[in-house]
Amino acid sequence: MTDEIARTLWFPSAVEFDADRDRLMSAIEEGVALTSLGWHRALAATEIAFISCVLGAGGDWYIVSGLDEHVTLDHIRSIQAKLAWVRPWPEPYARLGHTNRRD
Repeated sequence: MTDEIARTLWFPSAVEFDADRDRLMSAIEEGVALTSLGWHRALAATEIAFISCVLGAGGDWYIVSGLDEHVTLDHIRSIQAKLAWVRPWPEPYARLGHTNRRD
């Protein structure tokens, strides 16, 4: 993780990503509510880990995670569809003057 990649995932730095990663994972596993920014962060990190051969597991998703890639993709698509309507968008995709910076 670099600061540049962390910022792409809406974290201020790699240190912040490392500090928040386990909290986000635990919250999702335990069914604890996340903010829209938390969901966008978790989704973006999962997308990179799932798809990227350079930054993630790529074609080795099952080996790395133990999760079926077709089931995982169905879950990712479901979350994407739900988050597509969550407003306001987090930076850097926010409409000018419409950001969610509560967390």
